[in-house]
Amino acid sequence: MGYYHSGLASFPLVPGHEWAGEILALGPGALDPRLRVGQRVVGEHCTGCEPAPRCNVCQRRGGLLRCPRRKETGFFGRDGAFQTELVFPAAQLHALPKQVTDLEAVLAEPLCTALKAVRLADVDSAPKTSAGPRVAVVGDGAVGLLLLQALRWRHSARVLLLGARKQRLQRARELGAEA
Repeated sequence: MGYYHSGLASFPLVPGHEWAGEILALGPGALDPRLRVGQRVVGEHCTGCEPAPRCNVCQRRGGLLRCPRRKETGFFGRDGAFQTELVFPAAQLHALPKQVTDLEAVLAEPLCTALKAVRLADVDSAPKTSAGPRVAVVGDGAVGLLLLQALRWRHSARVLLLGARKQRLQRARELGAEA
């Protein structure tokens, strides 16, 4: 993994990048009135400067991912969710609706990755057919399948998904991949 090779991460480290959990306690700095003990939440995986004030890099759009003092849950700077309890900044917690299961909630971070990829790909400028834009997705993992769904939902795209696992390719067809 690149984080270890570059020296950003080192062992020991508890993994667990995508997670959902329940608030057991709120620290004195947790001022968000939407958060309460017992509430189910997910957390943003990357945090910039803590505590505030934020550096010039963090203040820019997308800056948290470039902050020289950033932490990424389960990768470097912050142990991940494969532990009994996780201390996390309240400002980066998001409440879960009751109808969202924990199994669905752990897909929040990969779904955000897929949605950002769709936005950056500028699908609206892709060549169109009468049935919508044609897009190829490379990879049949979780993010690839989420990309497929985002493209079908947001752009009514015709999607070709490239992958190697029969079961996942079958799932891609069920989710609307044309090939």
